[in-house]
Amino acid sequence: GTPTALSCDQLARVIDAALEAKKRGAVTVAITSVNHTTNVTSRHSGGKNLYQVCDYVLDNGGELGDASVELSGLGQKIAPTSSVMDVTLVNLVLVNTVERLLGRGIKPPVFMSANTDAGDEANKEVLKQFKGKIPSL
Repeated sequence: GTPTALSCDQLARVIDAALEAKKRGAVTVAITSVNHTTNVTSRHSGGKNLYQVCDYVLDNGGELGDASVELSGLGQKIAPTSSVMDVTLVNLVLVNTVERLLGRGIKPPVFMSANTDAGDEANKEVLKQFKGKIPSL
């Protein structure tokens, strides 16, 4: 399907989810554009933005409006930069986490690409390890 922007209500629910996670003792991380979010009004009933309620904030450096290309005749920019930057930030966190675990002598369960000849076989162990904890596996 075609990606769609989050509605005001959905944006508020993301903040509610972060607040609930913190209440339950989870460490929360926001991936957001600090530039954008500090220049718009909060849609949350408490008046907070996601970066204000999370323990850590990863700034994706996005422009106001999360769009990068202006086309003559359209009247608004298109092509969000957050799509690429957010995925990049998540992967950098993954790499850093695995590197730290390996440095402590812990080999974490990491899926290998199923698009490789060895992928399916290598992933059998990970699937077996988490099958009872993640029903969809």
